[in-house]
This record gives sequence, structure tokens and C-alpha cells, in this order.
Amino acid sequence: MNIDTRHWGSELRRIVQNRSTSLLIVLSFVCLLASPLYASANTGLTENGQSPFRRVAEIVVPSVVSIEIIREMDSSLQDHPFFEQFRQFMPRQQDNQEPRMVPGSGSGFLVSDQGIIITNNHVIQDATTISVTLPGEKDSYTAEVLGTDPRTDLAVIGIIDGEDRRFPFIEYGDSDTARVGDWAIAIGNPLGELEGSLTVGVISAKGRSNLAIAGSAPTYQDFIQTDAAINFGNSGGPLVDIEGRVIGINTAINASGQGIGFAIPINLASKIIPQLIDHGRVIRAYLGVMPRELDSDYAEALGLEINRGILVEDVVSGTPADRAGLREGDVIVGLDEQAVDDVDRFRFMVAERNVGDMIVISVHRDGEVLEMSIELMEFPEDETSLAEMQATEETDWFGMEVEDVSSSSLVESLDLEADSGVVVTRIRIGSPAQLAELRVGDVIQKIKNVKIEDMDDFNDAARKFGKSDKRIGLLVQRRAYSTFLFITPEK
Repeated sequence: MNIDTRHWGSELRRIVQNRSTSLLIVLSFVCLLASPLYASANTGLTENGQSPFRRVAEIVVPSVVSIEIIREMDSSLQDHPFFEQFRQFMPRQQDNQEPRMVPGSGSGFLVSDQGIIITNNHVIQDATTISVTLPGEKDSYTAEVLGTDPRTDLAVIGIIDGEDRRFPFIEYGDSDTARVGDWAIAIGNPLGELEGSLTVGVISAKGRSNLAIAGSAPTYQDFIQTDAAINFGNSGGPLVDIEGRVIGINTAINASGQGIGFAIPINLASKIIPQLIDHGRVIRAYLGVMPRELDSDYAEALGLEINRGILVEDVVSGTPADRAGLREGDVIVGLDEQAVDDVDRFRFMVAERNVGDMIVISVHRDGEVLEMSIELMEFPEDETSLAEMQATEETDWFGMEVEDVSSSSLVESLDLEADSGVVVTRIRIGSPAQLAELRVGDVIQKIKNVKIEDMDDFNDAARKFGKSDKRIGLLVQRRAYSTFLFITPEK
């Protein structure tokens, strides 16, 4: 296209003569079009005309490792959702066969020049051997587990044969200041073989919880959601910001959706990692209640005057909550003068305290607010010790304790309308009863085809079906309606 410079020259002279201020506007606009800043804002390039993600890759990729493991797979592990895509190629293991040794893979990233690596617990769980390979290198290093925390799905491993080397590592960012819409870059080894893959998206949401993650659902969830592509094999890799600083650990995907991945915030992980390195596990404080968020429906059903807070569904015997006098049906409305009405936030507030700390719980009971000082104990290290704390010899059946409705004080306090059956008074955390979504206050009326009138009927049915390896159906009266629930025995 030919441009008549004489024409534009005359036009500029006219603007100067008639409207001098317009010339400033025109010249400013011309300068803006020519500036690197304008180009960067509209093309996504740096001042040098390069993608900003190129620099991120240069900073981060050298510190992202490929993790290969060998684990024993028994017949129960064959049912893990991860193996679904390989099911057609895997002969079903017979009960009398020796455990099969199978490989697994994932990602991780170095956080120390001494070879300390952060990854997911589910990446290295039950591993008999762990090897680590850095990008572009053929030789691998042997690693050992330094600590694991299944409740957040975090793990720390360390390279044990790299004494003469200083490894590249990633710096921490600040996941608390990250905002929805900020750049989010995921780096890892998808599908176990596509080394050093970088995908780009944004932070889609923060504070995601109550996610049903196939194979391993962490108890403490506060995920960053991103649309940066995350695939099998990315687990344990870093989610970084535009400066190349890690803001999350890629952990899970929604297999039924697109562009929905989840990462553990680095600010949460940074509180746990030092304990995993020093102690091999996390030492958490424990209160001893089964909490549920109170809403208007529950408040109306229970005849409560408030409709926000944490409803205590169960109190574990022998725990700080039990010793302090907390009861089923209490509503916790405050912890150390901070209002609480979110279960996940409440769990974090307790777990982040130190063992032996004194906390003050504000409890709404019978129209009054009570203040209780409670000394926290250490969270039971595993489900077995927790079960031992909660279970009784005679009445614990698949993790529930029950009483005859004719003699249970709970029937009166919850205003239950039941003339026969047994009422659930306690549910062990993590038990088949809890997984079946049984609740304190449910009245069991039938177990399979056996009608339950009283404790004698319940004990007979418990003995009859106690060793069953198949699902057991229960007819349960819950307030004004009845429902069927199904217990799946532990294998």
C-alpha cells in the first residue's frame, strides 16, 4: 500500500494550527503502538519478542524429576481406579498367587540442592524401590522416603546416592496471595514418559474441598483449581506462577471433565514438609468430634435456635472433647474467639494447633452459649489406634455403636419418633458404617431380611452377617422418612 506522506504532513500541520492538544494525543497514541509494552500486553510476548513461559521453563524444568517406583500389587490393589485403563491387559490375580510386582510413575520437584524432593503420597505409597531421573539425563538416582502424610497426600523423598552433586531446586511462591485469573503453569511427566511437559492455564478457583478423589481422598483439602492440563503422571509435579515460583503440588484431576485439575497450595505444604523431614510424619492436634456443618434444614430438624456453626454428630470416647463434656447435638460456634461455621476450616484450625495447647470452644447448648477450655491431644497415628479408642467389645459392629430405642437417652434428646429398633449412638471415623453414610440418630429397622425390634435382634443379626464379605443392606429410619443404606465390609 502506498502512503502519501505529503497528505499526512498537511494534516498534521492543520492539527497543530487548529488544535494543538490533539497533536499530543496523536503522538502519544503513535508512541504507544510502537512501544514494547503495548506489544507485550496484546501479544503475550516479552520485550524481546519471546513467550514469557519460555523463561519459566528455563527456571523450573531442570528441577522437575521423573519418579519411577516398584510396588507390590495384591488382589485388592487391582481394583484401584488407576488401573482401570489397563484392566483388559491384566489377568485377574487369584487369591493363592504371590503378590505381583508392578511399576508406577509420577513427578516430583527438588526443593533443596541436597536432593530433597516433594511429591504426592499416592505416587510413592507402598513402594519397594524408588528411582529418580532429572530432565535430559539417562542415569537415575536411588531415593528413599523421608516422610509421608496421607491426610494431605504429601510425601518427601530424598536422593541417597548423589552426595557429590548440588541439585537445581525451585523456590517457593505464595499461594495465599495468588488470585483467580493469575497464570498457572503445570510441569511434570504426563503418562509416565512425556518428560518435562509444560502446560499453561490460569487459577480457576481456590479453596476447593470435599472432593471425592479416586483411590485416595485426603482428609485435609484446600485445593487450588486450575485449567492448566494435568494428566496421569503429572501427580507430584509443581504448579508455578509466572515468575517460576511454586504455588502448588499437582495432585488430582476430574477425569469426567476437561480443564479441571487440583493442586495442594504450597503454603499448606510448607507447614507440613519440615515435620515430614524431621519426624517422618505430621504431629497434629486432635479434639475428638465428628463435625458437620449446620444449616437451616438441620437446625429446624433438631429444633435449634441457630442455623450456623459446627454440629457435633459424635464425640469419641476418651478424647479431649469427651473429657471436656462436649455432647452429640452441641453446636460449636467459636474457637479461641474466632467464629466457625465451615467444617474444613474448623479441622484446619484444630490440626494446626500444637499438641498440649489449650483452646477455648464456644458451644451453643439448650439456648445458652458455654465456654469450654480443652487441652488438645495428639491425633491417633493410624486408623487402628483410632478404632481402638472408639470401639467397644460388644456394640461396635462395622464401626457403629447402637442402643435399644426403648432405653436410649438419645431418642428423647433428638425427639425421634421410633417405637422399635436400635438407634446409632456412635460412628467410628473411617469405618464401613461411616462410608455407608450412617449418622448418629439413625434408627436401624432391618438388616438384610431380619427385622430389628431390639438389641437382641441386632446382636443376632450382627453375629449372622458379621463375617460377610458382601454388601449388607440396612433399612434405616431417619427423622420423618426411611432409607436404604449399604455397608461394604472391609477386606
